[in-house]
Amino acid sequence: MNKPKLGFITPGGLIGLAVSVALIILAVLVFGNQIFSPGGLNQNTSGKVMGGISSHAELSKTCKGCHPAPWAIPDQNDLCLDCHQEVARQLADRKTLHGAVWTIGVQAKCRDCHTEHLGPDSNLTTYGGEGFPHELVGFSLTAHNNPDWDRDLSCLDCHPTSLQYFAQSSCQNCHLEINGSFMSAHINAYGPVCLACHDGRETINNDYAHDQGSFLLEGAHQEVTCKACHAGSTTLDSFKQTSTTCLSCHEQDDIHQKTLGESCEECHSPAGWIPTTFDHLSTGFPLTFGHSGLECSDCHEDRLTFQGTTAVCFSCHEADDPHLHLFGETCNECHNTIRWGDVSFDHTGPYTQYCSACHLDDKPQNHYQGECSACHQTS
Repeated sequence: MNKPKLGFITPGGLIGLAVSVALIILAVLVFGNQIFSPGGLNQNTSGKVMGGISSHAELSKTCKGCHPAPWAIPDQNDLCLDCHQEVARQLADRKTLHGAVWTIGVQAKCRDCHTEHLGPDSNLTTYGGEGFPHELVGFSLTAHNNPDWDRDLSCLDCHPTSLQYFAQSSCQNCHLEINGSFMSAHINAYGPVCLACHDGRETINNDYAHDQGSFLLEGAHQEVTCKACHAGSTTLDSFKQTSTTCLSCHEQDDIHQKTLGESCEECHSPAGWIPTTFDHLSTGFPLTFGHSGLECSDCHEDRLTFQGTTAVCFSCHEADDPHLHLFGETCNECHNTIRWGDVSFDHTGPYTQYCSACHLDDKPQNHYQGECSACHQTS
């Protein structure tokens, strides 16, 4: 009785098996692990040496460099991070590129976004930015989701070579197309580093609602350019910290040379540096009638001694005194601010007994030499 044959275990089958094994061993010796590779590895390099190599292509004959045994620990993700230690550090910081991506799915693997064996010149990154929390890296895309723009933005508009690289020129190139004249002036005023002031959530320009802050733009201030007050400001903080004191901008206009302090608003207003709106009543010397139309310089000639100026009439009206100082310097006992010629002297006062002090020239010849009051009355 013939025994049944055990499949390929025949003299011919054994010979075929031996030949196949020999061919595989020969191929491995000649071609290395490439015989099992589904495609070439990427040869692009950043110039850095990581894990002893500068590109994945150098691992083409060392599969275990990226592919551990199924039962081995660490796994493939760990091997990636052993070389790419900067990425490993980023995963612990949500404000970095990989840290922010990690918040989308903490179970994600490196190969979910970085696919190999697509050829030496292939793109290693296949992640398209879907769901990326951009605000975590310091720049929100809220203000860039503008339906009025001609096209939708893509990652490549700002990151043309790598998602980890931001091209500063991308801000200028795009916004010069939107508003060329404004953007040119803006760059000349504040420089090209847009991210120093802008974070994607707001815009600071001539349309900025200044009344939302602590300094309302009114009067002549509405015509002033941003650079006039914010010269040298290159960050949001420096804009917000700009001084709101008048002298910070108007020191060169201060003809008083700081002798009146720095509270310019006590006399001046945004309507215009001139005229002033000082309330003279606060000094105890109200400007009424004839005094109301005077210029400050009529009484304060040098504009440096406003404070402490005497209120004595004689200080201004000595040249108008026809009495030659006979009645002292209290002009206001007879005169008022309506008109210098309107006199309201009260004869019942202390001058009654000194008639000749005023009326000596009125005395006719051969006049009575006694007291005037013997014949004349003050009424």
